[in-house]
Amino acid sequence: TNNKQQTKELLNMSDDEETPKLLTPTSGFQKEKTPPMSPSIRRRMNHIDMSEGTFRCEDGTLNEVNEDWQAFMKGVHLENPEVETRWYFRYFLGQQHQNYALQLVHKGEENETVVLSLMSPPNPTESDYLKAILWRQTGSEHMSICFGDVAKGNKGVDLRSCVVAFGRGTPGKNIFPIEDQEVQDKLVLLEEQEGAVKFKIGILFARKGQTTDDEMFSNQHASPEFQKFYESMGTKIQLDGWTGFRGGLDVKTGSTGKHSIHTIEFGKEVMFHVSTMLPFSVENKQQLERKRHLGNDICNIIFQEDEDTIFKPENIKSQFNHIFAVVYLMKDGRYKLNVFTKQNVPEYGPPLPNPPIFSDITQLRTFIIVKLMNAEKAALSSRTATFAMKKERTLAALIQDVVIDTRLLGARRNKLQKSKRFSKNMGSSKHDLGIDIISHGQKIKLDKIQEGVAPTSTRSETSMSVGEPWEAVYITRSFPSNIFCADFLHDDIVVSCADGLVRVRNEKHAAGELKKDLLIDSSVHVVQLIIDEETSLIFMLVGKKGDKKAKSQVLYILPLSVLEDYAKLPLKKKALKKYIVSSTKGCHLFDVNLSEANTANMLMQTCKLAVAIGKKVRTFHYVNTDEAVGEWKMIDEYVCGDHVETLTVGRGIPGVPGEVCVGIKSGDFQVFDLKSSEISVVLEGRSVSGGVTPYHCQQITEGENDDINEFLLGYNAVSQFVDYEGNPTRPFELHWKSRPKALVYVYPYLLAFTTDSVLISTLINGNLVKSLQMNDVKLLSRKNDILFSTTTSVGIGLVFMSKSNLSGKTLEPEKLDHLPRHSGSAISARKLSVTEFNVIRTGGKGNPTLKPIGE
Repeated sequence: TNNKQQTKELLNMSDDEETPKLLTPTSGFQKEKTPPMSPSIRRRMNHIDMSEGTFRCEDGTLNEVNEDWQAFMKGVHLENPEVETRWYFRYFLGQQHQNYALQLVHKGEENETVVLSLMSPPNPTESDYLKAILWRQTGSEHMSICFGDVAKGNKGVDLRSCVVAFGRGTPGKNIFPIEDQEVQDKLVLLEEQEGAVKFKIGILFARKGQTTDDEMFSNQHASPEFQKFYESMGTKIQLDGWTGFRGGLDVKTGSTGKHSIHTIEFGKEVMFHVSTMLPFSVENKQQLERKRHLGNDICNIIFQEDEDTIFKPENIKSQFNHIFAVVYLMKDGRYKLNVFTKQNVPEYGPPLPNPPIFSDITQLRTFIIVKLMNAEKAALSSRTATFAMKKERTLAALIQDVVIDTRLLGARRNKLQKSKRFSKNMGSSKHDLGIDIISHGQKIKLDKIQEGVAPTSTRSETSMSVGEPWEAVYITRSFPSNIFCADFLHDDIVVSCADGLVRVRNEKHAAGELKKDLLIDSSVHVVQLIIDEETSLIFMLVGKKGDKKAKSQVLYILPLSVLEDYAKLPLKKKALKKYIVSSTKGCHLFDVNLSEANTANMLMQTCKLAVAIGKKVRTFHYVNTDEAVGEWKMIDEYVCGDHVETLTVGRGIPGVPGEVCVGIKSGDFQVFDLKSSEISVVLEGRSVSGGVTPYHCQQITEGENDDINEFLLGYNAVSQFVDYEGNPTRPFELHWKSRPKALVYVYPYLLAFTTDSVLISTLINGNLVKSLQMNDVKLLSRKNDILFSTTTSVGIGLVFMSKSNLSGKTLEPEKLDHLPRHSGSAISARKLSVTEFNVIRTGGKGNPTLKPIGE
């Protein structure tokens, strides 16, 4: 606390005693050994109450107060959904592809037997992508690999390079092709064993004052409130003759009761083991038949009839139960939710609302099902839970089965298998070994779909969708020319294209037209653009078309007022000459400190600008002069060991220069302390197997009071968070399925922009929640909201994504007028008043319909 009196009270001091200086981690004192964490991480960390033994309790109190239920429910997502993670079933099965057996060599450890699956589009070009799966005993890993990076001329695809791209070790000398088309059956089975496909969830009834499992299991009948709850979870089904997933229940003799509750969500079957629907035994006080089912469920729901009764997870005598979702029935009829999780289970989402109280039982049902599906996946993936060793043994045995059977098949055919380094004709209609595997794979896929067990199914028995926060809005699908760069200017967008620098108006456009103003003509070729509205400056990196080495490039810094004098527009290159920063010639990359506190007067001595010129990094601060644009003075120059690939300017504070983080071609990430001129290496390229190709670095801040120095680093197909010394600040790394070109941090998500998709992962644990498939994706701006371009069927698309929606914040009605809109070939929009909007939303009678009004 900053309050002196409160500080004394906390330290149990008298007014006469002098308040000691409170030590901080930077002054040599750190309370815990764990790395310091930014506020966003504290919000997502579960509250750990050591009195609960080996369980942690999540009660929502560390999350932001929930003010908008619709926005909150949009953040309820299934993590690592099978439609995104089951690559073999979704992309490979029934398509021409190739499989190989090999070993990974690990220094100081045993070699690891793995299987590599590869698939490419027909007649691939250098810019096309291969899909690759590396099957390991720890689980399969997926990667989209640029064909040009692994193709070796007429030799074909270099298989060793494909393996190295995963960064998991060096491939052994021999790579054997797998010639048996029936290996597809085994790989489908291998993929199915990696995680939960069907779920069993227990529902246990606890009356007022009941705290032990014996008491809860002894409740012979359900109360009306409990019955209402469990019937809301799914459909009541008759067990006799049931042909769906039975979850261990008897569907022939009735030994486990007559009825149960079943549902299908996200294509996954869920069977609930309801305690009062299972047989009750008068003689058996421990109710072993009930315990046999609920005691072997990873996740259990405890319905506590009284909100004042304290639940203690250690009172449930089961080593198999790892997660308890405790639903308290409140006196006013609402429901309060707490979730207890074993400490060895990794974190999972979605986070509980604050307060964790639900008025709508349908929303409660949706939240609990998603939460417990994610919980079971987390438990099964835990490296320290009892499931991990069993899972690894199972996957290792299946991989060995694939490899051994392949060798035996070759021996039976009297055909000596030869190791391969290159693979040719990957996009042909026939396998390069002469085996057509398409028809067999199609049969497997069709059988799975007909059986209703396709892992990529998204079928749900109830409507759980409440919309998605990453909705992409096309400002236009047919921008008239290629887009080089762009940024937001107030509510409009400034775009650099073949015509020059144009301002796209955020106004109502006529069908097929895009209202735009030409600011600077085509004599100025802008390759990078940053607009700082706080200081009313526009930063433009200008070069010659076709100059790939950036020798002619130089930075222009203009006051925004120059571009708002419409009588003089469009400007020509000659009129901008006085805005050149001469010491930036040859610059190929720059970054600007956009901290909210950066007004012209506060920027004295604070690093506002950093430019990269080959291996050099020059830093500048702003000096306010009588000139309209002020003056830029160089603070220092640093020479890196290699070409600078990415850089970011730290926020700093007024009067303190701040810091710059760079990623260089050799793979190192370095931080320059501009006050002390010290350089620290936060990641060494040689420490990563296969080397490092950096593409992103960014300082992460969560508000003005966040004093944690945390950097987000992006390299290869990995993203990680580190502090000044290179120590991880979060307990996970993010491994993407393709090498990103850019990252956007919008808590609670991290977005990766690859060539052919936008990948979205949760910052709770790094798990993937969504991939948006698009062509030729290019991030343009992440300043106010997210702006990117993509190739559409009719041209270049300019796409907007709201940060407010992603962060779960409510979008105020008056902001609706400022949303980008354009009447194109596939979208129609017009401006609405708040009254019109409400009438449309409710249909005038409270009905959730949407009907057009007027034009």
